[in-house]
Amino acid sequence: MSRLILARVRLSSSDRTVVGVVAVVALIALAIGFVLRKEVLAAGQGTERMQEIGRAVQEGASAYLKPSVPTRGVSS
Repeated sequence: MSRLILARVRLSSSDRTVVGVVAVVALIALAIGFVLRKEVLAAGQGTERMQEIGRAVQEGASAYLKPSVPTRGVSS
C-alpha cells in the first residue's frame, strides 16, 4: 500500500532538495547521538554520594510510575 502512495507523490526540485537536507540532518543527529551515548556509557559511575542520589531518584521514579503501569498496560 505504501508503494502505491509513494508512486503517486510528485515532488518538485525544491521539495527534493528539502527532503535531502532533512535526511542529511537526521543522519548527522543520529551520528551525534551515538557518539554521545558512547561517551556517557564510558564515563565513570561517579562518587559514592552520586550513586546514592541516583539510587534514590530511581526509587522515587519507580514509586511514582508504579501505579500507572497497570493503567497504561506497560510492563517492565
